[in-house]
Amino acid sequence: MKSTHLMKLDNTFYRYACSCGSPECDMWIDFEADEHGIISLNFYKTLTTADYYGTNFWITRMWKRFKLTVTMLFTGKLSVESEIVIKDGPHIQSLIDGLNEGINYIKESEKKDEN
Repeated sequence: MKSTHLMKLDNTFYRYACSCGSPECDMWIDFEADEHGIISLNFYKTLTTADYYGTNFWITRMWKRFKLTVTMLFTGKLSVESEIVIKDGPHIQSLIDGLNEGINYIKESEKKDEN
């Protein structure tokens, strides 16, 4: 099967590691520019439900998961949140540096489009 790309996309992405050490907590930042000059900044993170807070009893955790599933099934809505653990100043600076690189990437992409 032949793959066809409808638009040429120019993008770059960065992995921002969580200080907890688990790769499941990492966040991905994606800068994307299409041929029409539309620029997107996307953040990707695996979100999980906090069914384990306050209990170690597995039946209680399963009941919380069941309630969340039923809520999603009947309302189409699910409220979840996630966090990135930031250890120190250099960790914050690395996020800022990644965003600044993204700004420079966007500027270069715009220059290419002008030429």
